[in-house]
Amino acid sequence: NPVECLYEVLTDTNYGAAIPASMFDTTNWENASFDVWAQGLGFDYLWNTQSPIEDMVFEILRHIDGVIYTNLQNNKIQIKLAHEESLFGVPTYSNADFKEILTFSRGSWKDTKNLLKISFPDHSKLDFENSTYNYHEVANFNIDGIDRPEAISFPGCPSMRQAARMAAREARGLCRPLANFKGRIDRKAWQSAPGGLFKLTWPEQGITEMVMRITNIKLGTIIDGTIEISAVEDVFHTGEDIVGDSISTVWTDPLGGSASDATGVVGGIPYFIQRDDLNRVFGMAARPSTAHIAYDASLNGGDGLSEVDFTPYGTLVADLPQLANGDYDTTGFD
Repeated sequence: NPVECLYEVLTDTNYGAAIPASMFDTTNWENASFDVWAQGLGFDYLWNTQSPIEDMVFEILRHIDGVIYTNLQNNKIQIKLAHEESLFGVPTYSNADFKEILTFSRGSWKDTKNLLKISFPDHSKLDFENSTYNYHEVANFNIDGIDRPEAISFPGCPSMRQAARMAAREARGLCRPLANFKGRIDRKAWQSAPGGLFKLTWPEQGITEMVMRITNIKLGTIIDGTIEISAVEDVFHTGEDIVGDSISTVWTDPLGGSASDATGVVGGIPYFIQRDDLNRVFGMAARPSTAHIAYDASLNGGDGLSEVDFTPYGTLVADLPQLANGDYDTTGFD
C-alpha cells in the first residue's frame, strides 16, 4: 500500500525522516490507505541507492496523486488524495472576495495531450524489464486529428493492469485545457488546505461556481494575514455549474414592433384644405421601429396604395403658428 510506504519513509528512524508517529493524524492516514486500496494502487519500488528522503516522498505522492501538509488546527500531519468527492460544505468565493486576482488563464487544446505512454517495471517479465502502456484519448484526438504524446514513468507501478488505471487518471488532467487561478484573499479562507476544494464565481467572466482544487497555499504572516491561493480546475467536476443561468430558447423577433403596433390615424380631409363638396379620406402612420421601411393602405378592402412612406410624428410642446414659415417647421416639436 503506497500510503503505508509513505508513512514508513516519513517515520522510520534508520532510513527515513524519523518524524515521531505522534505528529501524524492516524485516522486521516488510515482512511487514505483504505481509499488507495479501493483504487487498486500498489507500490513496488526497489530503493537501493542513496537519495534524499524528499525524492522518495515526492515519488510516492506522484504515484497516488496526493499531497501532505500540517493541519494548523491540530498541528498534525495529514494526507490528501485528489479524487472525486462531495461538494457539500465547499465554500464559494467570488472575484469580489479576493483582494487581488494575480492570474487566471486557460490553455488551448494544443497544449493538451492525447497519447500517454506509461512506462513501468513489468513484474511479469524476467528481471522486471520495462513495459509501456499506451493510452489514446480519442475525443481529444478528434478535435484536430493530431497526436500529442506525453511520456510518463511510474517506477513503482508493478503491472500492466495498474498502468492502465493510472494512465486513465493522468489523462483526466492532461487531455483537457483546465483553468489555472492564483489570487490573494483575506482570512475568510483560513480553513483552506492543499488539495482542498472551493467554488469560484466570476460574473464578468461568465463563471458560476467553477470547482477549483487548491494546489498551493501561502497563509501569510501575523502582520499580514493575506492568504495566497493557487488552484486548478478540478478534473472531477469539469463542466459542472460553470456557466450562468440559461436563457430562454423561445424565439423572439429581433427587429421588434409589429405592424399592429403602428400609430396611425384615418379621417376626412377638411373643407379648409379640400375646398369642394367631395368626400375624401386621408391616412397617416408612424414608423413602429427602425426595422419597418414602408406600409400598404386600402379603404374597405378595395384597391389601395403600396410602399407608402411613414409620416414623421412628434409631440407639440410649444405654440405653433397657423401659417408656418415655409413648408416644414420643427419649431415647438419634441
